[in-house]
Amino acid sequence: MEWTVEETKRLFELCAQARKEGKGLKTAFETVAREVGRKPNSVRNYYYAHLKTLSLMPEMSQKLGIKVLPSRTTSFKTFSESEIIELVRHILIEQAKGKSVRSITTEMAKGDKSLMLRLQNKYRSVVFRQRKKTENIIRELRAQKITFFNPYTKSVVTDGVEEPMDDYALFSNLKTITASLDDEQVKDLFKGLARLVQMATSNPSDEHTIDIKVLELKKKELEAQKLAEENKSLKSMIEKLRLELTERKLDSNLEQLREINKTFLTKADNDKIKSLGEYVSELGKILAKTK
Repeated sequence: MEWTVEETKRLFELCAQARKEGKGLKTAFETVAREVGRKPNSVRNYYYAHLKTLSLMPEMSQKLGIKVLPSRTTSFKTFSESEIIELVRHILIEQAKGKSVRSITTEMAKGDKSLMLRLQNKYRSVVFRQRKKTENIIRELRAQKITFFNPYTKSVVTDGVEEPMDDYALFSNLKTITASLDDEQVKDLFKGLARLVQMATSNPSDEHTIDIKVLELKKKELEAQKLAEENKSLKSMIEKLRLELTERKLDSNLEQLREINKTFLTKADNDKIKSLGEYVSELGKILAKTK
């Protein structure tokens, strides 16, 4: 089905308006797609395929009454060597606190999504393609006795001693989720987990039920993470728990936790969903023994 002149005019008018308002073109593509009965990607491809042609032939665009704004160009600022070192150094230190690369770069970019992606991509590029440079940064952090995350061994290094990240992440994530919840919110969170365990163990073969439980658990995690920004009542308690576990060099119960957690993480995504109930149930039993 060929595009009409009116449809083309409508597309370029909406895109020109979005550009003037400093907005992206995605909404314009979706709006036109609904109006003309095409897919958004098809509309997008048509727009960019004709944008350059009409820009090079202003007489034609004027004759047809199509508004064509000049394409925007932005200056691309490269990272200096010192900025790269400071970026990698900062992310390695923050990762040791249980944070993800995405959350760290989001904080650094202060809401600028484009900058966040540049920071994230630059960090990953240095770690995977410039190992020598990364290892130099690691040696410097180790010499300064700063706690950091080693991306190659997947371990947290504290005073030169590497701790498996699986254990560390387990308690750091627990700390992140519950550190800012009040007593009632923590009770609600663990009641939800208890209900999930009960349902999973009573219907272990019902894949559809388990899928629903996974969605419910994800929803609770997202709610807990939002609440974590508002309160900080349990921070000291979780930190004390982590220190006690570290001092005891991870007793036999924690060793079992490591094995269960490691086994679960090595499974394929589909197998993880199927065995989630059993995984949570085993964690609950071992955590109950550590109280």
